[in-house]
Amino acid sequence: MPRVSGWPIRTYITGRCRVYAFLIAGLVLCCAVAPSTTSADPLEHVRLQLKWRHQFQFAGYYAALEKGYYRDAGFEVSILPARPGLDAVQQVVTGQAEFGVASSELVLRYAEGAPVVAMGVIFQHSPLVLFARRGSGIEHIQDIRGKRIALADSESELLAYLQRERIPLNQLVREPHHFNPESLLQGKVDVLAGYDTDEAWYLREHLDEYISFTPRASGIDFYGDTLFTASAQVAADPHRVQAFLDASLRGWEYALDHQEEMAKLIHQRYAPDLPVEKLLFEAGRMVSLIRSDMVAPGYNHEGRWRHILDTYRQLGVLPPGRQVALKSFVFRPARQLDYRWLVWVVMAVLGALAVVSWLAGRFHRLNRELAQQLFENNVLQQQLREEAIRDALTGLFNRRYLSETLQRELVRAAREGQPVSLAIIDLDEFKQVNDSLGHAAGDEVLMSISAILREGCRESDIPCRYGGDELVVVMLNATPLEVAAKVERWRATFNSGIVFHGRPLPVTFSAGIAGFPCHAANLDELLLAADHALYAAKSQGRNRTVIATQVN
Repeated sequence: MPRVSGWPIRTYITGRCRVYAFLIAGLVLCCAVAPSTTSADPLEHVRLQLKWRHQFQFAGYYAALEKGYYRDAGFEVSILPARPGLDAVQQVVTGQAEFGVASSELVLRYAEGAPVVAMGVIFQHSPLVLFARRGSGIEHIQDIRGKRIALADSESELLAYLQRERIPLNQLVREPHHFNPESLLQGKVDVLAGYDTDEAWYLREHLDEYISFTPRASGIDFYGDTLFTASAQVAADPHRVQAFLDASLRGWEYALDHQEEMAKLIHQRYAPDLPVEKLLFEAGRMVSLIRSDMVAPGYNHEGRWRHILDTYRQLGVLPPGRQVALKSFVFRPARQLDYRWLVWVVMAVLGALAVVSWLAGRFHRLNRELAQQLFENNVLQQQLREEAIRDALTGLFNRRYLSETLQRELVRAAREGQPVSLAIIDLDEFKQVNDSLGHAAGDEVLMSISAILREGCRESDIPCRYGGDELVVVMLNATPLEVAAKVERWRATFNSGIVFHGRPLPVTFSAGIAGFPCHAANLDELLLAADHALYAAKSQGRNRTVIATQVN
C-alpha cells in the first residue's frame, strides 16, 4: 500500500478525517457560544488579466470564480481575456488589472525594471514550440533556415532556442504572427510558433503531417504560465495577495480533478466557439506540463528563475554585466494568524487533536517537498548523464560513447546481416589556423563542421568528436559508397567557407571511409582501415575522400 511519511495512506486519511470532524464540531460549538466574528465588509472587485483568449489553459481561475473560492476569500473577480498586441504585464503595472498571467519572460521584464512579483507558477514546463509542415522540406530544426516563420518578439523563449541552435534571425523570413494556425494550414508560412496544448489540436485535425520542435531539446526548460501582480500590491497588503493566490490554487486543484466538467463550463460560459473535444485535448496535454503529481500547483522556486535568467544572459538576451536580485521577484508572504484559532485553542479537549492534525499536515508537506527534490535531482542526473557522453565544445558524442556504442552495433549488424560504415574526418592544416589566428578561430571551425554533421546525419547515425580536430561518423545499415556520397556533400558545404570575425578561413578536410564487414571483421580493424584510408587521402594532396581497400 502507498505510504505518506511512513504511514499507510488509508490510515493517514482516516485519521485526518476524524481530526477534522472534531474540529468542525468544535467550530460549531464555538460559533454557538462566542460572539459572531463574521465580517460584513463588501467584496473587493479585482481584475485578472489573462495572457490570451478564454480556453482550458486558464481553467483554474474559472473554477475559483464559479465554485466561490474567490468570493470566500473576499473578492469579486473579473477575468479579462487578452488579444493580439495586448501586454498582460503592462496592464498590471499600469493599474489596468490587479493580477495577471504571464510566461517565463516575466523574469526578463523584471530584470529590465518592471515592478512585478511572481506569485505562483502553474506550468512547471512551457508548452511553447515551433510547428512546421513536413511537406516544406523541414525534418530538423536547422532546416528552417530561409523558411517563412510566424514568430512574435515577445516569444523570447523561442528566440533563445534559435540562438542556442545558432540560427540567426536574418536567415529566416519573418512573417506577421496572427496567433492563428490558419497561416500554417494554408501554407502562408512554413514554421509557426505556438502552444503544444493549443495549436497542436488544429494541426492534428486539419494537417496530414506536421513536426514540432521544443526548446527543451536544446536544454532550454523554462516555466510556463505564472500568476503575478505588481510589487505595489504586495507592499500594500501581502495577506490580500496571498488570499487571491490561495483561492486561485484551490481552483486549479479542482479544475485538474474535474477536467470534463470544466471543459463543458468553459464552452458554455467563456468560449462557445471552442468545442468540448478541443478543450479536453488541451487539458490532457497540460497535465505533463503542470506536473501536479510531483509538485503542488503554484510551486515557485527562486533557483529555477535564476537558471532561466542565466540562460537569457548566456544567449545575449540580457546584458552580461547587469546584476539582478530575485529576492523581491518571488512572492514570500507573511502568514496572517487566523483569529478563530484563538477560540479553538481554549478548548482543551480539541487542543491535542489540533496538534496531531498540524503534525500530519507537516508530514504531508514534507512529503511533497521531498518529491519535488527527487524530481529536480532526476533532472540534474539526466543532464549529467548527457554531459558524460557529449563533447562540451561541439555537442557531438565523445570518444567514450563511440567505443561503447560501436561495439554493440557491430554485434547487432553481424547478427542481422546489415552493413555498418565509418568515416574518419580530419581537418587539413588545422594547426596553422590555431597558430595564426588563435584557438577561438579553431573552435569556430570545429563548431562549424560539427553543425554540418548534425544537420546531415540521420537519427540513427552516431557523429562524435574523436579527439582534437578528428571527427568520426558511424552510419548504420549504410555502405561505404553511400557514406562517401554524403561525406562529399558535407565537404562541399564546408569548403564554401567559414567566416571568423569577417575573415574567411581557407580550411578543408580529408576523410577516410571503411565498412563492416567488407573492410574489417571487428572494431579495431574497422578503425584501422578507415585510418589507413584517411592517410591515403592526406598523401594524395588532402581535401578529398578515400574509401578503404577491399579485403579478401
